[in-house]
Amino acid sequence: MGRRAKQALFRNQTWRKGKLMEFVLYNYTQIWEDKIRIIFVSDKGSVFLDITYSPNGKDKKALIWGLNVKEEFRGKHFARVLLNSAEAAAKEYDVTEIELEWQSPTPKWVYYWYIRCGYREKEFDSGYSRLCKDLIKDCDGTDKARQETHTGEGA
Repeated sequence: MGRRAKQALFRNQTWRKGKLMEFVLYNYTQIWEDKIRIIFVSDKGSVFLDITYSPNGKDKKALIWGLNVKEEFRGKHFARVLLNSAEAAAKEYDVTEIELEWQSPTPKWVYYWYIRCGYREKEFDSGYSRLCKDLIKDCDGTDKARQETHTGEGA
């Protein structure tokens, strides 16, 4: 499979203090033999998602990186929308676990924000943490696929 690219445009909405804030989020996808890179970009921020394949094509790993929101838009849920968009894209490619990295000099509050978003520490060292999130289970540890099978409805 050679390199291919596609682009999508999404209208997103987020609520902040009872006020609806709308913004446009562009999604660029680049596909190579062993990797897919999806870039989400808006006028307020961006995030990158890399999905890599093992040689057999079955095992997939996902890494979120470069999450950035312009300072004037921080605290208005745009980072959450970008992170959720990257996670949703990973799920579309049947990724079950996603990772990201925190390292200094990134402020420590960013690390705690990732924890609140459901990530847990996988590796750590002085000034560095590799965090991961299980995309199959809810934050409370319940298995979404198993819950849907037993109840007949989505989580």
